[in-house]
Amino acid sequence: DYLIISKNVTIPVERKTAQDFVASIIDGRIFNQAYILSTLFPVAYIVVEGVISEALMIRQFPRKAYIGALSSLALKRSPYGERGHISVISVETMYDTALFLVNLHKQVEEGKLDRLPRHRVPGKMYLDKTGVLIAMLQAIPGVGEERARRIAEYFDSLKKLMEATPGQIAAIEGVGLNLAKRIKMYLE
Repeated sequence: DYLIISKNVTIPVERKTAQDFVASIIDGRIFNQAYILSTLFPVAYIVVEGVISEALMIRQFPRKAYIGALSSLALKRSPYGERGHISVISVETMYDTALFLVNLHKQVEEGKLDRLPRHRVPGKMYLDKTGVLIAMLQAIPGVGEERARRIAEYFDSLKKLMEATPGQIAAIEGVGLNLAKRIKMYLE
């Protein structure tokens, strides 16, 4: 239905109402469309507009089958061509669809095509190697921002941290041996 085009990037967006989406699962049409999108493009979106629960009730379509279809659309790729990934986005209104398209186009135009962790520093955002290491460490339960910062400053690279023993990590103020072992487990 839509093409987001910028420089060397083209992203197709298939728009369906919730009822049409359910109907296209039932008759298999959506899987044929997904095959074509995956063959021709590295990335594609299917925007489902409306309240899916209502569409499932109206069509008397099992939720389990709907969830299975979502999993299939997100996971499976064409064995040919681009072998692209497809994301299904659910929105409630035409306005939401328009917002999605505008935001998608803006990010493509700005070249924001890489997923990178964000690390907050008062007054600015940065993604240097220390910031990435801090963001990664914060994802480990029990580490938190301050401990992550101390660990990242002490080891200053993921390679050095990976080579460290739990005892070396535990030597950092506020870490302790149990947390150090957890950090090593997550890194490995």
